[in-house]
Amino acid sequence: MTTAPAERTAGRWLWRGMLLTVFAALAYALSLVVTAPARVIEHFIDRPASVEALGGTVWNGAARLTGGIRVDWQFDRRASIQALALRFDTTMQGPQTRLTGTLGIAPREAVMQDVTGRAGWRLVRAALPDLVLDCTPIATVDLTRLRVSRDAIGAEGSVRTGEGECSDPQAGVVSVPPLLARATMEEVTSRLVLTNAGTGEALGEAEIDGATRLRATVLPAGTRLIPGLPDGAPMMLEMELPSLTGFRLLDR
Repeated sequence: MTTAPAERTAGRWLWRGMLLTVFAALAYALSLVVTAPARVIEHFIDRPASVEALGGTVWNGAARLTGGIRVDWQFDRRASIQALALRFDTTMQGPQTRLTGTLGIAPREAVMQDVTGRAGWRLVRAALPDLVLDCTPIATVDLTRLRVSRDAIGAEGSVRTGEGECSDPQAGVVSVPPLLARATMEEVTSRLVLTNAGTGEALGEAEIDGATRLRATVLPAGTRLIPGLPDGAPMMLEMELPSLTGFRLLDR
């Protein structure tokens, strides 16, 4: 008769111990996630050659790119809860470059929104390390959306540049007028139109179907601005885009 209360007491303590153990395990796991170093990203995305170093945590970290470019990101808890997806405030800065925007990450998709600021040519060289062309104009960026997913790649908004020069080690130097690029997206098709911002003359256009094929046309007025290209006729390019298999989060 005296063993039942003791058994109930022992049972309660056993359950309490189990709950405390589970809570401690969850707290420990959560602390690992919150403090996970930024280099954990490399397990999900193949690290581009232009990324020299990663620092901080997955949620509040930074990346150093070639050319002195630095990218910082901070987790936005309130926006993430409202959107039911991960949201980060991002800043990219370096020589002649300062861009801000919001990065959203959802299953199979990454979207940059409200990307504004200025961008120097070193940012282009960081994105395209094999490019030998060097240009002096600084771009003013105003993109409402930049989307990368398994089904679509594209942007909405505009990019403007002032006058300047572009040079090639073999072809020499060419003067470049102020330029205006306008990007639009409709479903999974993205279009880009490049014009002379001063005269409105069309220089080129490009279209991306889904995330697989790029078609681009450089008009004669545009070829004259690229050192080494013939300027008598339009140039057309059609190519398959590289697979996004390097972004393993998009493959799941």
